[in-house]
Amino acid sequence: MTNAPVDVSGLRDYGTADIRGGPAGEVVFWLPAGDHEFALPDGRAFAVHVGPDDPAKDEFRPTTGLRVNGIDLTAGGGHSWHWDGHRVEFNGPGPFVVSGRNAATGASLFVPGGNRTEIVASNLVCSAASGLPALEVGPGARVDVEVCGSCALQGGDGGASAVVGQGARLRLRKGRGGGALDVAAGEGAPSAFAPGESGRFGEVALGRGVEADRTPGPDAGPVVRFRAGR
Repeated sequence: MTNAPVDVSGLRDYGTADIRGGPAGEVVFWLPAGDHEFALPDGRAFAVHVGPDDPAKDEFRPTTGLRVNGIDLTAGGGHSWHWDGHRVEFNGPGPFVVSGRNAATGASLFVPGGNRTEIVASNLVCSAASGLPALEVGPGARVDVEVCGSCALQGGDGGASAVVGQGARLRLRKGRGGGALDVAAGEGAPSAFAPGESGRFGEVALGRGVEADRTPGPDAGPVVRFRAGR
């Protein structure tokens, strides 16, 4: 809508209260020199580099909004992790610090069977594509997730939020300063947690200071909330 306010989030030290849409729905605003990241109300996220002198060197590119060790998923990967456009695969001990929020681009966090991996969820809101979980722990894998700040794992439509394969263990730990984690199934899925392809569910363990509002497992229901005290 022409001249309608647009809620732009993520910009630091920049006033966004008076940003409005143009006649074709475009959003135009001036940014100072430097690197900026922001998100639009529809969930699309962008990164912008504004040079101090030459506009020809300015850069503008879409991002997913999710980062691993400070690197946006659009980079394709980093040390011991890879992004294929749908799934982030971790193949190493880590720790992998996963942060940010995605909406327009579905993403799943995946640890293949047999791995021992540490993931730090830092103010993370990860939403999966339709039918996929936000987190999958392969058979026999051992995964520690350290919860820092306000976090959520949202399964895609028809999918659980977290899949824990046969013989696998997912352990939730309290991060520095504490935090909270909501694990929610996608629309139409009966439970936030589900077993892997074998049909046998692994184990969800809670570290010291972490509490759940119900026992995590395939019968837990569509939402399980974890609190990691300070």
